[in-house]
Amino acid sequence: MTIVSNDPTLWPTINIHGVSSYFAVAAFVGVSYDWVLTFGREVELIWRQRWSLITALYLSVRYLGILLAILSVLSDVGNISLTDTENSLDTLLYAGFLEILTVVQMFLLGPRLILSIREYHAKLVVDSDSATGMTSMAFQERVRISTSGSV
Repeated sequence: MTIVSNDPTLWPTINIHGVSSYFAVAAFVGVSYDWVLTFGREVELIWRQRWSLITALYLSVRYLGILLAILSVLSDVGNISLTDTENSLDTLLYAGFLEILTVVQMFLLGPRLILSIREYHAKLVVDSDSATGMTSMAFQERVRISTSGSV
């Protein structure tokens, strides 16, 4: 049931709810922006590689994070509690920053760490293959050494 009221005592509650929803949207934008930035690396290092536990871990952390951010935004839309007026703006600001930091830690830094490890491992494999190829070529080269006694 929708309640429409022009009671000035409800304005702080409505303002606090607006600030809280800004933090949820900021967390969603951060997760989405990071996904757009790292999607190319994700395709190369995750989707085109052999499936493993790390692949499943990456995909679950990445896409559950996006889903959680979407649900957080949707849960804040239109749900203003008229009885919850004891929260101050300072308390909600701290809670909002904590929400953003939690989302960043879990759903941005985790997948980026996994991508960096995958990228480093791929670079090591390429470097070890080229180093092995050069070493085997060096041993195959024949060098004539003079063995005359006039040294």
